[in-house]
Amino acid sequence: MIKKLILSLALMSMSVHVLAAGGVVTDAANINLSSNQSLQNGAKLFVNYCMACHTAKYMRYGRLAQDLELTEEQVLAGFTFNPDAKIGDLMTNSASTEDQTAWFVNPPPDLSVISRVRGKDWLYTFLRAFYKDESRPLGWGNTVMTVNMPNPLWSLQGVQVLEKQQDHAAKGDASGHGPDSATAHLALSQPGLMSPEEFDDAINDLVTFLVYLGEPAQLERKSLGWKVLLYLSLFTFLAYLLKVEYWRDVH
Repeated sequence: MIKKLILSLALMSMSVHVLAAGGVVTDAANINLSSNQSLQNGAKLFVNYCMACHTAKYMRYGRLAQDLELTEEQVLAGFTFNPDAKIGDLMTNSASTEDQTAWFVNPPPDLSVISRVRGKDWLYTFLRAFYKDESRPLGWGNTVMTVNMPNPLWSLQGVQVLEKQQDHAAKGDASGHGPDSATAHLALSQPGLMSPEEFDDAINDLVTFLVYLGEPAQLERKSLGWKVLLYLSLFTFLAYLLKVEYWRDVH
């Protein structure tokens, strides 16, 4: 029974992972929520490249200042474009729903909890998977999902194109003399302001910030976890000593 239970839990875990990824083979994101530098850089990328269309309407600038260890002045100067913004304002933009619907067919979604819906690995893969596709309405495609949006980070990443190659060994024998199989991969046709390695690091920071947005309390929760475990261990030890003392005369 125990073996069956363990196997069932493992299969459930795998199913949840596949469901979150949408059946897409994803690359692993290496996020570090304890790194303020990563969170701050991710916040800057989000504000400068995402918030023109998307919002994070469940986050206030004041909470951002508190969690990222920034002053209110630093947040208002570095993360807002509205000179009249207040530290208690929500992270929204000025684009109207009507305009965005006209531009993109569907208004861009709020990204406050996107990391909890899609998962960090999916986001990391998706943000690096844009390619130039003139057949699309806005000229961009994505290998992870069909999009009606341009690549907001193309100036940093550069322009990618989708190339198809013949894989002779995909369906053949070990010698590679089997039927051909067309495989597609992304190739950089025009370099951006960052090298591929720098861009991957930047996307990692952006995903780190999106994961933080999904549950800001996790920063405090995880920092308290080891203290709670230490307390429980100490309490268990004291309870054991008390039990020994109570049962001393009985034994």
